[in-house]
Amino acid sequence: MNVSFTSTNTAQSFFLNVKNNAVSLTLNEITVYTFDRAGRLVTAVIDGRTYRRGLDNRLLCKWRERRGASWIGRRLWLSDTDARQLLEGVHDNVRSALSALERGAFEQNADLQSKSGIDEAIDWLRRVAAFDVESLARDAERMSSVYRPVTILPPDQYLSLVLQATEGCSYNRCSFCSFYRDRPFRRKQPALGNAILWGDGTVSGNSILLGSSLIWNNGAAVHTNRLLNGTQSQWYSSFVDPSSITNNAEAILGYGENGLVPGMVVGPAGSWFYPPVR
Repeated sequence: MNVSFTSTNTAQSFFLNVKNNAVSLTLNEITVYTFDRAGRLVTAVIDGRTYRRGLDNRLLCKWRERRGASWIGRRLWLSDTDARQLLEGVHDNVRSALSALERGAFEQNADLQSKSGIDEAIDWLRRVAAFDVESLARDAERMSSVYRPVTILPPDQYLSLVLQATEGCSYNRCSFCSFYRDRPFRRKQPALGNAILWGDGTVSGNSILLGSSLIWNNGAAVHTNRLLNGTQSQWYSSFVDPSSITNNAEAILGYGENGLVPGMVVGPAGSWFYPPVR
């Protein structure tokens, strides 16, 4: 679903695009906000800079600068004050778009082949507007009460939702790895990780990454099944021990459109890889 319109009060043009995994709002064909389907801001492109928001409510700014004949990538974590100012600006614009539709103070942009789903657009903008600055802060507090730091994340999982079915590593004796020495292995309660916490946001990433490290020990597959109840994703990925994947992972191979993608951890040399194994 997509709707393109211009506010008759502010002359701002908006393009709302609702996809299977995200909702985006474009302002004046330049500024672009992307939200998950629960309404949380994920990214914002403003004045040529990209801002990525984490579930901990921190904002990372990324941009490029020319140095001679080269372009240099730059990164900066925003201060709390700057982050709040940016989030307030985003939601001011969301509310402006919503107000225009609710009051009928808009003109549809036929040249962009807009569809007529105004009522649906209002529903989506209300969902996004509900995640205002204070709501995002409370959401981050909920996240911090459930999540421990994600020690390692494979490059192909950067846009995935990490669902910590477990904390620590069920083996935790590899001589080459010290990532989980500071925490014991434990399985989380189902209510701490499933769609009760993230709602429709669980469908926004490329996949759901399960656990922190090795989780396929005795009984882990059954436990993970309970955590996955209510989530939606095309891919479910996990670190596994190759010696246990055959028997234990079969319990969730049916999840998702494309099933489970195991990430193999091999040793004792210390190398590891993350291939798409079916």
